[in-house]
Amino acid sequence: MSLNVIFENALQVAKHFTREELVTELAKDDIATDNNRASHILFYAELEGLICSGKTKNNKLTYALLRDRVPKTKTFNREEALFLLAIKYFTSHCPATLQDFAWWSGLSLTESKIGLEMAKSKLVSETIDNKTYWFTDTYSIPKPENDSVYLLPAYDEFIISYRDRTASLPFDINKKAISNNGIFRPAIVINGLVAGIWKRTIKKEKIILETEFFHPINKAINDLLEEAIILFENFMNKKVRKVNHSRLDMRFSKILMLGKIKDYKNFTREIVKTIDDSEIVKNKWVWSENKPVDEPQKFMLKAIQNWVVQLYNINVATSRDNMKRISETVLKYYPDNVESLSNLSVVYLLKYDYDKALEVLLKVEKFAPKDHIVLSNIAQAYKLKGDNQNAIKYYELTIQYGDDKTKEFAKEQIQKLNTK
Repeated sequence: MSLNVIFENALQVAKHFTREELVTELAKDDIATDNNRASHILFYAELEGLICSGKTKNNKLTYALLRDRVPKTKTFNREEALFLLAIKYFTSHCPATLQDFAWWSGLSLTESKIGLEMAKSKLVSETIDNKTYWFTDTYSIPKPENDSVYLLPAYDEFIISYRDRTASLPFDINKKAISNNGIFRPAIVINGLVAGIWKRTIKKEKIILETEFFHPINKAINDLLEEAIILFENFMNKKVRKVNHSRLDMRFSKILMLGKIKDYKNFTREIVKTIDDSEIVKNKWVWSENKPVDEPQKFMLKAIQNWVVQLYNINVATSRDNMKRISETVLKYYPDNVESLSNLSVVYLLKYDYDKALEVLLKVEKFAPKDHIVLSNIAQAYKLKGDNQNAIKYYELTIQYGDDKTKEFAKEQIQKLNTK
């Protein structure tokens, strides 16, 4: 018996069969389905237009006959089809441009123009900033009386339907909502504008919903977000736990925990992720209850410096690489950060690369000519390199600007160098 007959006989009666049920039908006719054959058989049947996705049954996806799910309709010639497609697009997505229509439909610009030209009698236009927008004569811009928050899936029509998305997705945040290779991330839309992104992780008993806002949100918007999450909970029929990536206290708690259990690989990874995300949220970090952090950039960098010192003090084999990774990530966004430049120089010193260490340290000196720690490190680098003259010069500067402990150390080093 052919595959077509097997599928038609089974689905004419049951209408919707799961993958497992269809495989059972194939097995009745001794059709092998092992070694991934079932996937190829079902895929082939879909390509042939025999079967398609059916209704969900007991939380499982099913297959159905395409002719039952998509009954045959009137056929149109090319011009009729272009006209109807243009009308449907501009009435459901207006206001929109010709370029938007071409992008959404996949038609050439020439065909899109033909479709729009035929539909013009049923549309009106408005030119703004040298762009012509088309819409129905009954269209009016709604005036929202209340705030709104929506959790949109990846590739939602609200965003992807337009070639020019700046009305809902400002250019400066475009790269945060859409990856470099064109992946549209699930978006959080507040009052018609993309204001953040979210992702879900489905666990056995719950869903972890992570949010990243591009700017801090107030309590009213947070309350609306909670309502949107409840709708999502009801749809998924699972409890949702929200994690806000703008919450610096949660980031710090995770980093501290990883440090306590001495998981320095993930400890470093989370620090680097926090630094990277500081660019995404523009350092508009919040604490518990969405309270803004005072001087957030300074606060974050101070904490990171303490963690780098922690890595230095544990003195394990990977410490230097972890310190280097963190320092280089900080410098990617804050190239004049004295502490991270100094940390990088210490890594080079520990790796016996004195020339590289001095290159970094002398750069730091330009930003902080009176920083006794920087001056002391420069002296140490020259000493290890064997350049006693410059080592003494910088130890003398350390004495001039350092605290009592640093002065005493510098004097001891000068004395040792002079006796050589």
